[in-house]
Amino acid sequence: MSHDSSHSGGVEMLRSRSRRSRRWSRRSKTLFGLLVFLIMLMIGMATYLGGRIYLLDTENERLQRSLDDSELALAKLRPEVERLRADVNALLGQRVPGLRELVMDDVVTLDDAYLGNIVFTQTRRGSQVKYEYRLTLRNDSLSVIVPRVRLALYDRHGVQIGSSELGESHDGEDAMPELGPGESLARAGTVTIADGEEEPAFFRVRIMPPLQMQAVQKH
Repeated sequence: MSHDSSHSGGVEMLRSRSRRSRRWSRRSKTLFGLLVFLIMLMIGMATYLGGRIYLLDTENERLQRSLDDSELALAKLRPEVERLRADVNALLGQRVPGLRELVMDDVVTLDDAYLGNIVFTQTRRGSQVKYEYRLTLRNDSLSVIVPRVRLALYDRHGVQIGSSELGESHDGEDAMPELGPGESLARAGTVTIADGEEEPAFFRVRIMPPLQMQAVQKH
């Protein structure tokens, strides 16, 4: 009887080990399948990202080539554009003598009679555009003068779109002071451009006959 009990116990132990072995086998298969899935997912993502990087690199190279071609074409056209601009400026200069190219925030040397230099600055208030200027005057003569200056702005077609005058006031508010021999002074003014007008591309400064001139006696 003890022999039968021992035999029965051994059989149950073997069955228990067999069940545990089957459970571990199923778990191992599940883990292995999950691992394979993760590996395949990573391979798929790597392949996709690699393909996207390749396409982006290809597109970047194409855009770079296009940019290089555009810059090369622009470099070839630049001399022709400059020549055409010079021709246009020359034609405008013949039609409106004394035109100069308008450059913002830069000192433009005039060196014409008692004109020294001029600086333009653009200001905006709402839709209204104004062009402020600062004009330097100097008297290299032996006479006391009261300068008069007329400034006009022109668009790229040579059409006058605004003007300003210094020394033309009759009420004394903007009267130009006397300028003695060897003296210099700076005067500021503003030119307002009407709505709808093009931006000015040129300017012209005209010297009007002085209001007063007085000879200086030599000692």
